[in-house]
Amino acid sequence: MSDQLLIAGEMDIGRVRSVNQDALDWDADGGSAVVADGVGGGPAGEVASATAAVAAMGALRSGRFPAEAAEEANDAVLAEGRRNPAHLGMATTLVAVRVEAGAVSYAHVGDSRLYLFREGELRALTRDHNAAAEAIDAGRLEPAAARLSPLRHQLTRALGAPGAAPDAGRAPLEPGDTLLLATDGLHGALEEAAIADILARYPDPPAAARALVAAANAAGGPDNVAVVVARYG
Repeated sequence: MSDQLLIAGEMDIGRVRSVNQDALDWDADGGSAVVADGVGGGPAGEVASATAAVAAMGALRSGRFPAEAAEEANDAVLAEGRRNPAHLGMATTLVAVRVEAGAVSYAHVGDSRLYLFREGELRALTRDHNAAAEAIDAGRLEPAAARLSPLRHQLTRALGAPGAAPDAGRAPLEPGDTLLLATDGLHGALEEAAIADILARYPDPPAAARALVAAANAAGGPDNVAVVVARYG
């Protein structure tokens, strides 16, 4: 890959959960990364997220676009449910990215997010598939209140359903940009201003990943948390 990318990831069970249902993986040479968050309250969330992450990364390493990787991950989750009745109905979120030719291609399903941090400004490139986002669109919920709303826990789309379609996009990158993939254990615990402050203070991806997870746990660690930080250029 011609694009220079420094990538690091960090994951933690948090301070409340007894099972870690998050998963992550990355390939710096291939410019790709994924995070996934198994849906709680259903069967085998940890199996769903791990299955999706493995399948998506395998697809990305084979040259698939992120949207194709998400579709293959969905097929893998469904196949595992058919193979093992204990895993039937399991579901997970997913964010998959690939950096090449000066841009990031991405796809996501659920409420795990992809952020772009540039010159001190943090911007979400993905939009959550949950009831809170729908309420914001309908004018029933203020965006500032979404992080604490119970509606954010109600997913409207996840891998593990036949035909679950990812949203996909592409954004140009500039030298010095940082990409952040994160499960809701991060953005549910920290306001975006706090996330941006950490990324500004820690330009090195391994240090940034550790600091983000530590901050989420310091805020109570209400959920599993997984992050991948990638610095471009």
